Amino acid sequence: MTTIAHITDLHFGREDPAVVDALSSDLIALRPDVLIVGGDLTQRARHEQFKNARAFLDSIDCPKLIIPGNHDVPLWNFGLRLARPFWRFSRYFPTGRVQFFENQDVCVATVNSARRFSGRINGFWKDGVLRRADLATACSRFATSKSRVKILATHHPFVMPDARFGGNAALNARRAVAPLINCGVSLVLGGHLHHAYAVMIDGRLLSVQASTACSTRTRVQPCGYTAIRVGEVTEIRKRTWSENSFVESHLEVIATESC
Repeated sequence: MTTIAHITDLHFGREDPAVVDALSSDLIALRPDVLIVGGDLTQRARHEQFKNARAFLDSIDCPKLIIPGNHDVPLWNFGLRLARPFWRFSRYFPTGRVQFFENQDVCVATVNSARRFSGRINGFWKDGVLRRADLATACSRFATSKSRVKILATHHPFVMPDARFGGNAALNARRAVAPLINCGVSLVLGGHLHHAYAVMIDGRLLSVQASTACSTRTRVQPCGYTAIRVGEVTEIRKRTWSENSFVESHLEVIATESC
């Protein structure tokens, strides 16, 4: 069995210290085979915030796939935003645009959906877009993988909680669905909205979102993250902050047959 932890929207600079400490302990106890960090590690892409995020992640000893979110791009420094939007992120997390983790149970790919700007006026600084080349790289690996379950993780969700495309989801997610299904992907992971939910897309692709992992910027839900266990079946569970610890949220359990 392979255990995956998916955390996102940490927002160091607006983090809750008590939740950060508990999250570190909970992840260490979970002993994930891989930790997916789904973006918005910082609140405003400042060096001190990246340093704190790096120190936190260094405390968890396991392989990690770390992608940036829109908050990891400088907001008002337009020169840096235009010329080198991910320069600060890359100083602390030198990763490729597409990253992989693979064993007999899972093949996981992470793709950066954050952008310097998007074409939508109401959201040009925060919208997500999936690069065709990055999706092609991921699909090429998925198509040849012998793993039981194939998973794609991005910062921006594929669909909104009501299952519709658009809104604050990745702007071009709809066109990525068919290629992903065709290469065997059954699960996509995201964040961005600070809202944990699960939605089936086209009857074959399950979109699972995590809430903020440890920030004070909660919205309709408390802090939390997703634990995924892949073996003969795939179990997807929420671990939710409650008073002074993370607890398994049985109301959110989703069991799907492995591919």
